[in-house]
Amino acid sequence: MADCPEKQFVQSLLKATGSAAFMETEEVSWLTSWILGISFGSVYEDTEDCLLIADITGRIMSRFEQLTGIRAPRPEDMFVKLYSHIRPAYYRLLYGIPILNPLTEKVKQEYKDLYQIVARAVNPASRLAQKKFPEDEIAYLTMHFAALYEGMHPSVQDTRQQALILCRNGIGSSAILHSVLTELFPELEFETADSLEHWSGHKQPDIIFAARSLTRIPETGIPVVTVSPVMDEQEKLLVLREVNSLLGQEAGIPSVDMILSVIRRCCRIQKEEELRHALSALFARKDPVFQTKEEGLLSMMDPGLIRTHVQCETRPEAVRIAYAPLQERGMITEEYIRRTIAGMDLAGPYVVIAPHTALLHTAAEHGARQQGLSLTVFETPVVFGSPENDPVKYAYALSVPQGTPSHLTAMAGLLKLLEDPGFADICDTHDPRRIWDSICLHMM
Repeated sequence: MADCPEKQFVQSLLKATGSAAFMETEEVSWLTSWILGISFGSVYEDTEDCLLIADITGRIMSRFEQLTGIRAPRPEDMFVKLYSHIRPAYYRLLYGIPILNPLTEKVKQEYKDLYQIVARAVNPASRLAQKKFPEDEIAYLTMHFAALYEGMHPSVQDTRQQALILCRNGIGSSAILHSVLTELFPELEFETADSLEHWSGHKQPDIIFAARSLTRIPETGIPVVTVSPVMDEQEKLLVLREVNSLLGQEAGIPSVDMILSVIRRCCRIQKEEELRHALSALFARKDPVFQTKEEGLLSMMDPGLIRTHVQCETRPEAVRIAYAPLQERGMITEEYIRRTIAGMDLAGPYVVIAPHTALLHTAAEHGARQQGLSLTVFETPVVFGSPENDPVKYAYALSVPQGTPSHLTAMAGLLKLLEDPGFADICDTHDPRRIWDSICLHMM
């Protein structure tokens, strides 16, 4: 094991406690491996492993983008935050350090589609460590991606009441809890600490959110709401009602800003101010009705978006032909197609996600107007430039406007579909009806 800050810490700790003389080199390394497994990773520290961890983090981010078509608006911020968790996770994987995530089953239930995608996105790290990520580790990473993903949407900035989040579950739990509460209460300004004793804020909070892992909160006279880092819709509604009641608002009714925040996540708002007035009038008359609709693969595709017996020779031609069904319906613009072609010319065939399979996409702001997914089956496979997965026989073309994360369910369904070798055989029949029937059958 090479010298690192964690090893130096172990050596200084043993020296300070008078234990250095009794510790063998192997024991020092063993203790160091455990410290590495719990240390917060910082991309700004000049450690010997920084390039390795940065490479793994970049690979996972790229793989996540490939599988979802999502491009973070602030990739640098996302990289820094993800790096902080990837570093200890890598060492836990490398040295076989066990990890227990008490929220794993709940994460798999509440973020089932995102969990499946993250499980596939970590393959680059698994290959480097030559070990498979355990479910508890994937669940922690899923919590991070959920927090980062929800954080892509702007929150309302105005004069807000102060809220303090107390959480000792770890970095991942604090991140996801902060993200969920920010989504629920955009009118509050949040700070985070692991205890009241360690909180250094200058202004007294109006309300405290305490994670259920905390056993005791000192009496301060400030309202305290107990919450879980992962909440289902029913739990969110109960917390919403309790907080609204404690802060003197009408219990059970979310703010218009909260509803707008949810809408931004699911679709593109063209007339936000008009929608705000309409919602304000609606909430002034009656209580809202909450309805949840799961958007799956079938919500983005239909038989008319499947093309077969397609002939082409070059990669740019293949991209244009694959995007044609979406362009004909006005779901994408010409710029969206040009940007995809230019992106591959610059960065390589990032759209090739599996053997003989491409998922065409580019940044939403380049012309994604409506949500949709098409499938083109080439008569003769086309070389895209991917050494591992060429030639491409099946090209999926994706359009996801900004602020519509509901397509994650569809992407998780697509990945399941692609893992079935029998589906490729169906595609090779070049029969659009059989292909569509097979897709429907898989989604049942």
